[in-house]
Amino acid sequence: MTACSCLTVCTAFAVAAFVLGGCQSDGPAVAASRPAVAGSVTQPASSPRVAIERFLQFYFHEYRSGLPSERERAALSPMVTREFSAALEVAAHAERCAHRKHQGTEPPLIQGDLFSSLFEKASSALRINEVSNDGATAEYTLDFEYRTPGDPGQVPKWHDSVQLVRIDGAWLIDDFMHRGEWQFTSHGSVKSILTATADLCVER
Repeated sequence: MTACSCLTVCTAFAVAAFVLGGCQSDGPAVAASRPAVAGSVTQPASSPRVAIERFLQFYFHEYRSGLPSERERAALSPMVTREFSAALEVAAHAERCAHRKHQGTEPPLIQGDLFSSLFEKASSALRINEVSNDGATAEYTLDFEYRTPGDPGQVPKWHDSVQLVRIDGAWLIDDFMHRGEWQFTSHGSVKSILTATADLCVER
């Protein structure tokens, strides 16, 4: 395995050093960092793909890094379930709690990209792949890549997944799954990461 990038991240689970291994991608690029978005975000997403395209627009052009800010959470809210929004809010409460306790001398509880496996954040989405869709729930994978600005060297590529549910005719994102295959990365449910973060600082 060839090391492409050396990363560090603090999540609700652990502080870990990530070593990104060589990754492969197949097929042509179908979603760039400026994906086509069907319809306004205020209108219900008519399909899982539309919901994901709207999220990618937010991800690449509004979201920065770490736990989404209050403004970013407001922009994301129409695209996700109430349960995912609630998990974001309890994690944000824990962040504020920790900031008060440490008077801003400690780093945030969540650092780096929350929505993908890579700390630095993906620079583009190459492909949206349907894994399953029974009309009520769906899972898709997103093929991501990261290109260091001005560096023509090796380009890390990987895939994560998105879980969606259909509520009152609208498709909403219920969770993101980190599936990066390199050593030491945080794996699994973002919603679980957020819930675990909420337990890191509890005001009594």
